[in-house]
Amino acid sequence: MNPPVRLLLVDDRPRFRHVLRDLFKTDPGLELVGEATNGRKAVTLAAEIVPDVILMDLKMEAEMDGVDAILQIRQRDPQSKILVLSNHDEERYIRRALEAGIQGYLIKDDTLNQDLLQAIHEIADGGVCFHAEVQKFAAEQLGKVRGRESLDRLTRMERKILAFIATEGLSNRAIGQRLKSRESTIKGHVSNILSKLRVKNRTQAVVVAREKGLL
Repeated sequence: MNPPVRLLLVDDRPRFRHVLRDLFKTDPGLELVGEATNGRKAVTLAAEIVPDVILMDLKMEAEMDGVDAILQIRQRDPQSKILVLSNHDEERYIRRALEAGIQGYLIKDDTLNQDLLQAIHEIADGGVCFHAEVQKFAAEQLGKVRGRESLDRLTRMERKILAFIATEGLSNRAIGQRLKSRESTIKGHVSNILSKLRVKNRTQAVVVAREKGLL
């Protein structure tokens, strides 16, 4: 049996955190290992407990907001897996969160309990999970400057590596072990993939690949 997914919850509303606590108790595959009420505390806790997934609100009243926290967390640990759960569906929030390198973005009022639990597990397993409107916005924004021709520029090896990233969320080291290649070699391939797709991070690369039918 696999160990439970270790989850860090970041939200400034006590009542909402209480509701989520009760929800997480219904899933034996989840373990809530920490709670933070603002971005600054989230950064500290993420470094201390190294959770498998961070469930992050974006707009919090005190100290640091969610996006700034995401940026600092991923700067310290680029492998951090972060799922945004927010009621803010404005483009400026979505754009900033995507650029920060999140793996998922769900809207609180539109997300069923079971869908949230499933999303947490998907992201822990290396996947990505976006609300339909967020996925549409991300694809539209990226699609403005990226067409099918950018995917066609990928080599067979680059396509294989992108598939590993999109379906299993593997790190460069793990991909290297699968392909019996050096980590530095895989890192070079990933840099080429991002450059050819004209994206900033792995999450955006996966969005483009899925939207254009590569995966």
